[in-house]
Amino acid sequence: MNIKLLLVPVLLVLSGGLFAQKSVNVDNLRFTYQERQLPQRPLNPPFFYYAVKIDLPTSMRMLVTEESLYDKVFIAGQRSTFEPRENDVLISVKMSPVIIVRNTIKERVTEKKERDGTVKKEYFYKMEIVYNFEANAVVTTRGKVLNRYTMCSRTRNFTFNTIEYKTGKEASDFWRNNREVLIEQFTRECADEAVIYLSNTLNGSFGFPVRGQTTLIKTINDRNHPENDALRANSNEIKARMEALDGLTPLTEDDMSDIIEYFKDIPARYSDAASKADAQLRYVAYFNLCRIYMFVNQPEQVKEWSDLLLTNGIDKKDAQGLQKDADALIKRFDRLGIRTAQFDTNDYFTD
Repeated sequence: MNIKLLLVPVLLVLSGGLFAQKSVNVDNLRFTYQERQLPQRPLNPPFFYYAVKIDLPTSMRMLVTEESLYDKVFIAGQRSTFEPRENDVLISVKMSPVIIVRNTIKERVTEKKERDGTVKKEYFYKMEIVYNFEANAVVTTRGKVLNRYTMCSRTRNFTFNTIEYKTGKEASDFWRNNREVLIEQFTRECADEAVIYLSNTLNGSFGFPVRGQTTLIKTINDRNHPENDALRANSNEIKARMEALDGLTPLTEDDMSDIIEYFKDIPARYSDAASKADAQLRYVAYFNLCRIYMFVNQPEQVKEWSDLLLTNGIDKKDAQGLQKDADALIKRFDRLGIRTAQFDTNDYFTD
């Protein structure tokens, strides 16, 4: 009889331990999204028309045409024109032909020891061709030089090696018989590389390219917790909506209202200050709310939720990192007065 009475409190303790979970497994959920980048050196106004002029010497026009290079000079988010006006930006490109610096036969020798102790030597020959190229550009507007670029100079040499042949004569004959074809190949490669380099540089300085960014949100992975399925579903939905961003269409708070309400409700439902599991759920909620408000272009809200993340105490470094992200977003908005990282530049042209 006494044994039965003693079992009751023991069972109560055990059953309470089963339902009072000490902690939950918190995981990162990483994803990539598209975002509109801002220029490092925006013009005034930052959105403009530009024209490209390419000057090739006669010897190069036989190998590559200006038309094949025009489309490779591209400034993302800006508008190109073939009839530049005074206020437009003019990109003037000048190239000089490939010059062969030297062509040299290179010899390679291998040695193989035979069974009788003799050493057999085998000779291989290839032609090494060293050449250089020159390409420059100047960017102007309203008669003023904005910048000068050297895409390639004569101080930089390129090296081409033929395949190996059994004799030096074969290597020499290959160069003699294919010299014009190879120079045409070198010219096209150098010209393409020059305008691609120029385009990348212009995009960094004056363009609004759309580029992929990687970030993360939080989720849980704990089947024993009653919130597991709902929280994972909402975190996965954040990921899906962010991955759909294309750099053109801004996301609004209304677009995320259902998920925002879900995560705002978690701290109210899991408010036990003594429970580590509750604190971890609040951490996930605060962190994800910070990320959501970053994406809906409300950095001030990010700072408010990151303050709660900081006082929650699970990971103060995350809170501090999110506050820095919010400060960086505010500075970005202040640069051009565009309060989103998702926009169509066509909306900002005045004509």
